[in-house]
Amino acid sequence: MPTLEFKNFGGEVKDWLTFWGQFKKIDEDPEMDDADKFQYLLQATTPKTRTRKVAESFPPIGSNYNKALECLKARFGREELLVEFYVRELLKLTLVMNSRGGRVMLSSLYDRIETQLRALETLGVAADKYAAMLFPLVESCLSEEVLRAWQRHSNTSLVQQSGQTKLDSLMSFLKNEVEREERITMAIQGFSFGNNVRGTKPQKMEGSSHKKKRCSHHS
Repeated sequence: MPTLEFKNFGGEVKDWLTFWGQFKKIDEDPEMDDADKFQYLLQATTPKTRTRKVAESFPPIGSNYNKALECLKARFGREELLVEFYVRELLKLTLVMNSRGGRVMLSSLYDRIETQLRALETLGVAADKYAAMLFPLVESCLSEEVLRAWQRHSNTSLVQQSGQTKLDSLMSFLKNEVEREERITMAIQGFSFGNNVRGTKPQKMEGSSHKKKRCSHHS
């Protein structure tokens, strides 16, 4: 197997979960010495950034590893900071979708919403009590057409009986809509011939044109 390379962390909030998801394996390795962990921590930070400066502010010895790591967590990996970031990302998406020219393909919109929700779920936010807060944000990202379809769906579906929150039900609905659009697109492309594009007028068959000429001659 090829050697895995660290995704260096330079202090951007959006990169913390990726960084920590990778580095956590090293941090929790009981067989690795703290001095070696410290060296890996230095390698995992981007040179000449705040993260590297924080790590290098401690002498690189084993007894300082946990101190340096906790300092990085306190500065860049605070849970409330991460939650605020991903909620703001949803807010920005809502503003974009409600601005002029903010039309985005449903599949792309679904992927962007799901990315933020997965990050929040990793932080333990997208469940139960937080779902009520996130639901109107996600719903506000939808176009009028999709929103009307969702309202019809929610009025007829048994959301409460299924045990899903409104947020879970909405994401399931969007997933089904994306899959439906993909099937429709595949079916349309499968029945297109040559350069004939959907919406173009089919060419007249020669037999039908001769028939019209004969009719006009008799008349």
